[in-house]
Amino acid sequence: MADRTWQVSSGMQSRLRGLVRMYYDIQHLRIAAGNRVNPTAEGAESYLDDESKATLDKIEARMKGIELSVVRVVERVLRDVPIARWLQGHDGVGPCMAGVLLAYVGLIPVAPHKRRDGTQHPGYPDPFSTVSKLWRYCGLDTRDGRAPRRVR
Repeated sequence: MADRTWQVSSGMQSRLRGLVRMYYDIQHLRIAAGNRVNPTAEGAESYLDDESKATLDKIEARMKGIELSVVRVVERVLRDVPIARWLQGHDGVGPCMAGVLLAYVGLIPVAPHKRRDGTQHPGYPDPFSTVSKLWRYCGLDTRDGRAPRRVR
């Protein structure tokens, strides 16, 4: 098989974990702030005056900017990772989702290949030979059309 350098180093996984956690933390805070300014629940009224709303709108916009800055950092980290480019070629997978997959799943198969020094690399097995195995690993599988009961 051809050399498919699809592995992600443990250092890269740790870095990606930190970045995607930061991205989702900032996103969570931004959404919470937006919900305070513009409550969406039926019958909910905003308790903020116009000046406070304007201030929180500005803070929300700044948080969106920080969120996008983190996305740009993730894009730079993933720029030279072939599997990340492949992942992002699929609908619904942007830089952050590719980062999540590589950071938390990270078990990307590597075909046996020759190293640069001429020695043979044995490759890593594919733990997810089917999509169903990946879904099961992620806890998204179903059995008889239902999600299995989670064990604590």
